[in-house]
Amino acid sequence: MQTDYGLNETEDSVAKPLDARIVAGDIAYAGLDIKVPLLNITNGDEEESIWDLYGMQQSALGSRRPLMFTFGNHDNFYDALAFQNRFASPSNAHATNGSSPYWYSFEVGNAHFLSLSSEHDYSKTSPQYAFASADLAAAAANKANVPWLVVNFHRPMYSSYASEYPAHHAGGLLQLDLEALLVKHGVSLVISGHIHSRERIHPVINGTVTDFPINITTPEGPSQAYRNPRAPAHMCTAMGGALQEDAWVHPVPAWSAIRGAGWLDSYGYVHL
Repeated sequence: MQTDYGLNETEDSVAKPLDARIVAGDIAYAGLDIKVPLLNITNGDEEESIWDLYGMQQSALGSRRPLMFTFGNHDNFYDALAFQNRFASPSNAHATNGSSPYWYSFEVGNAHFLSLSSEHDYSKTSPQYAFASADLAAAAANKANVPWLVVNFHRPMYSSYASEYPAHHAGGLLQLDLEALLVKHGVSLVISGHIHSRERIHPVINGTVTDFPINITTPEGPSQAYRNPRAPAHMCTAMGGALQEDAWVHPVPAWSAIRGAGWLDSYGYVHL
């Protein structure tokens, strides 16, 4: 099968209708970052009313289109009780298949989505890895019917954002434990959040770019695409979170295709 990954990062795509939405973790920022000893408030507490407000804000669109959630580090307060009780996942109905509220899969149209948790054990001996391996093997065998394989987890496997760069370049734990599995089963795209800006990563294995985009012509005009890439492309999209000024490493790593350009580029979302 020949596959083109079309790249259209202009604003004209936002008017297209949505089939589903995915939030790549850190859902509502209900956790507190301050301590108020006089009121017995610690930075391990969260404000339940923020979850209520978020639910009300999402209800209009959420009642008409699927809305799926990935587990993030800011969703872990009180043993993640809010996440578990407010956001049902497909695993709730199929608990015997090895999934959990934190890792599960679903399909939208001709795309298979596997949602994993970067906040839980994903090492090669973990239940999460076993589930991911079995799920991707089954999805890869069904590519004739559902050709697109997309994996999403909160923390990026690759990011050139300066503050956490040691965790997100070649040699980071996510890359060491999961990258070979994604490559083996032909995953098309990895979606992540956590870093409060946007960055697209070329298809890459162990920090080495396997494929650069080629120029193509589409009905909308000139564009670029990855044609039959040998590894998944990565898209870090956390522009819906708290406003933070971009601070990138320099020089730009060879695997970083495009990244945010400052404060005015810090809010938005990615349309597939």
